[in-house]
Amino acid sequence: MDTNFSGINRSFCRNSSGAIFVGDLSDPRSIEICAEWKMQVEDILEGDSPIPMFLCGNKVDIIIQMEESGQRLDDL
Repeated sequence: MDTNFSGINRSFCRNSSGAIFVGDLSDPRSIEICAEWKMQVEDILEGDSPIPMFLCGNKVDIIIQMEESGQRLDDL
């Protein structure tokens, strides 16, 4: 997980038409951070028109490999 981006900067949200968050499906903390970023964007845009926001899962190939090898996914 890249910890250089610990928060959403207000200037990133200015005049935004939407937001895409990408999380590492093999790292549950990554998805939690995306949820935190979504809340930050909502707070920044409070009072403005809502924008569409999407969560994209990355590294699904690792999840597939884990399933094929019989590794338990609930360990994630």
